[in-house]
Amino acid sequence: MSTNPTTNQLIDVNLNLPNHTDNLKEAELMLNAIRKDIIDVCLEDKLSDEIHEKLFDKIVIVLDWIGRMSIPAFKIRDELEETYLITYRKTPKLGRLLFDKHYHNIHRPYSSLKNRCFNTIDELDILYKEKFNKNPPNWIN
Repeated sequence: MSTNPTTNQLIDVNLNLPNHTDNLKEAELMLNAIRKDIIDVCLEDKLSDEIHEKLFDKIVIVLDWIGRMSIPAFKIRDELEETYLITYRKTPKLGRLLFDKHYHNIHRPYSSLKNRCFNTIDELDILYKEKFNKNPPNWIN
């Protein structure tokens, strides 16, 4: 672990996080396939309550998988924050800033895909509302 508090760089610390690169790529491919299915359903004008629900469920499955993968990244928060506070004890504001940046960088791949899932749900719901002039079945009225 690098502990030189005179640099404004992120600390190189072994957090023992799993490497989800391949799984995140697979989740992205799954989401892309779902988005293609949504486009196909719209082009063929086959959107229905049942199809909306199936597509919604597929998105939620991917979202859940990504969320579960990100759990270890949440669990290291205290350890990482303490490392920065100790390393940058003479410049705590800088330590906090660098900790926030480092923590955000760890979460970025997960957050990015989760946001794409939520955006896909929003797009699916908009398409449903435009076609049927009512809220989709996954909404609580």
